[in-house]
Amino acid sequence: DIYGGRAKIVPVIHDLTFKKFRATQNFAAKYYYTPKTYVSLKHSDAIITISETVKKELFEVTTLPVFNCGENISSEFAECLNNVSVEYLKKFDLERSKYIISVSTLEPRKNFKYLLKVIKPILREKNMKLVLVGRKGWGKDKELLCLINDMSDIIVFTEYVTHECLVSLYHYAHAFALLSIYEGFGRTPFEAVACGCQRIILSDIPIFRETFNNHALFLPLDAESSCISSLMDGSIPLVDRDFKIPFNVLENRVPLFLKDIECWQNRNRWFDLVYEWEDEIKELLNCKLIYEPTIFKNRYYEFLPLVYHFMLMLKNGGKPVLFFEMKANAFHLWKNLN
Repeated sequence: DIYGGRAKIVPVIHDLTFKKFRATQNFAAKYYYTPKTYVSLKHSDAIITISETVKKELFEVTTLPVFNCGENISSEFAECLNNVSVEYLKKFDLERSKYIISVSTLEPRKNFKYLLKVIKPILREKNMKLVLVGRKGWGKDKELLCLINDMSDIIVFTEYVTHECLVSLYHYAHAFALLSIYEGFGRTPFEAVACGCQRIILSDIPIFRETFNNHALFLPLDAESSCISSLMDGSIPLVDRDFKIPFNVLENRVPLFLKDIECWQNRNRWFDLVYEWEDEIKELLNCKLIYEPTIFKNRYYEFLPLVYHFMLMLKNGGKPVLFFEMKANAFHLWKNLN
């Protein structure tokens, strides 16, 4: 019994979609993962998150300690420019710098209807296309379907593409655009910059101001005319050369994170902190796990916050420890510490 035993529970919460934008969730998230999230919060001893924006939001709904351990971008993008090829554009009948790219699951929170409305004029004016990379999600919107039909000649749906293809699509794009109504972090704009895309268009929401302040064109979510004008006058700023992409934020934040933990430990002596970064990473990757739909080992960079779980929870009197990522695609990871 996890909740009744000695194991301590520290969930990783990436965002508060389940509370702030429940209407945008799919059925499973609403009626399966969201209740589990509330139950876990009820029994949690602390919370780990990935941005200052979400940390502040969590403080509005809980009195538990909240630790921001940041987020990493896959190291696969660190040297990706060696693999770009214009050949990948031919598959989708694209030309260099003649399209704007957006990468994410096609679901209500990503706000594609608004994106299509504000981007349509510049696409028509400049004879460009909009490339949408990502699996089709959920939600039925008749107005959105009408927009897609009306713009069918200038919209390209790629669905899933290989990493090599994605890097090239990012690299040769005129700009990257993501007008989400809400995000906990937002990884894909960083991926675009890492691949050489110098123009970033984002919705004017707190998390993007935190991560991309002064390095993107921010569009309001309630002013279509203003957005269209900003896009048409070509005022998209170029990302500075010194813009830092978070390939190793988690590693660099360890000392600061440990200081936070130490302060908390002085007030809450229910665990002993053990820090052996390299060894625990290797151990973590060999743990028995269930994760769907993606294999953990192929995308471990997304789940390095679990290392912090391991550091925090290592001593539990020989009892199993439960770790779980509180996202729509959740997984349970456990390790017997006998």
